[in-house]
Amino acid sequence: MIGCLCVTEIRDRLCRQGLFADKQQYLIVFDYFYAMIRYLLGMLTTGILVSFNTAAQRLNIGLEAGIPMTIARMNFAGSDAFEQKRVIQAGFTAGPLLEYRLSAQLRLESGILVSLNRHQNKYTNTTTQITLTNTVTTLSLPLLLKYPLSPKIDVSAGGIALFPLHSTQQSLVTVNGDRYTSRNATKSITRSFMPAVQAGLGYRINAHWHLNAQYQIMPNGYFERPNYNNQYFGTVHTLILGLRYWKN
Repeated sequence: MIGCLCVTEIRDRLCRQGLFADKQQYLIVFDYFYAMIRYLLGMLTTGILVSFNTAAQRLNIGLEAGIPMTIARMNFAGSDAFEQKRVIQAGFTAGPLLEYRLSAQLRLESGILVSLNRHQNKYTNTTTQITLTNTVTTLSLPLLLKYPLSPKIDVSAGGIALFPLHSTQQSLVTVNGDRYTSRNATKSITRSFMPAVQAGLGYRINAHWHLNAQYQIMPNGYFERPNYNNQYFGTVHTLILGLRYWKN
């Protein structure tokens, strides 16, 4: 209603200013241009809505919860004198996922996951046994390409950026039967950014529920420099078993 009043007022002003030879000519020209403007605005609005609708149809939102199982090589000054054993430890990961369909087959997947990873290393010689358990909580941002091998199975591969939120190390040292324990924060010496590569396999249970297995390799380890005991990490390997729910 307001729009119609504004248009009528503009037409009357143009007519009073004598820009056209007669009122009938002015009405024809003005209404023609007004109709063209309405048509162009309508086409633009339709195009924007269609674009958003198309993008929305290509997006899929999901949630994931999983169990990462981590193993890592960790050395320190004098560790060559010990027999070393790496022990797999289970953690937890969860967060939202976003999938964008690039084509009929290829999809791009990302997300924001909070992961708690744990791993343990044991060192033993004739008199001493050392057990080091590291716990690292990270914010994980994956970027993966997915390709379906069949209606039920898909493969994925890509990179992942990990940002540490908290990290600790628990030490248990036994020397000739005497036990000593300590717990230390290691956030100050943990890398602020930890890149990793990841590849995985997914199995579709139904339209919404999927099982997923991801194998992750972090080549540079957790610590950016040796810690107070001159410890440093080698490559960190993580197998993640997860359950996903996709909204579709």
